[in-house]
Amino acid sequence: GDHDVTTTPDELRALDRLLGAWLTQHATLGWPETEAVLARMSAAEKLDLFDRAVRRLGTHDLPLEALKFVRYVAEFNVSEANWHQLLRHSRRVHFAAQAPTIDHGITVPPRIQEAGLAQVLVRAVDASERLYHQLVRAGLPLAAHYVVTNAHRRRVRAEFDLWQLYHLINLRGKPEAQWDIRRTVHELARQVMRVHPNLIARAPVLMRVLAGA
Repeated sequence: GDHDVTTTPDELRALDRLLGAWLTQHATLGWPETEAVLARMSAAEKLDLFDRAVRRLGTHDLPLEALKFVRYVAEFNVSEANWHQLLRHSRRVHFAAQAPTIDHGITVPPRIQEAGLAQVLVRAVDASERLYHQLVRAGLPLAAHYVVTNAHRRRVRAEFDLWQLYHLINLRGKPEAQWDIRRTVHELARQVMRVHPNLIARAPVLMRVLAGA
């Protein structure tokens, strides 16, 4: 019964949008009828229908078009290197990014850390930050952007839909993906799962990726 189902009011609204689009695509019903059908369904029944829609998706399948009807806004701090990867792999995501800055710290790559070279990176970052401050004091703030390192972080706000997130998890969430963008993709998935606990968790193809399989 519904008492066994863990969901949220916002997730149920998202399911109504998504399943309404899916039913329109795969049944003969129009908009008022799909709305009426969904209104009669319990949360458990809606999740069962969602399971049917996503459980057979494979690694090489395109996500369902209906996933585009669920949208999110997220904000995160990413390294310059990671930011340029995100831009390259997320062409249909809307981004609002701060200018390059030294204000948000740095990301130290694990291999640099493991090799005992973190201090070498920190010295390079210190030199870049001294030059950054000199350029800003000289009235050249735009030129200062060019001395920000790939390790420095910038704050980015992103608007994306569930289709894009499915695609990104499948593309850049796997163990063989570059570590920095993979970490960001996993964090995005965790953020979405906090508000919509089922929309990723019930897609086996995504959970295999997120489990590192």
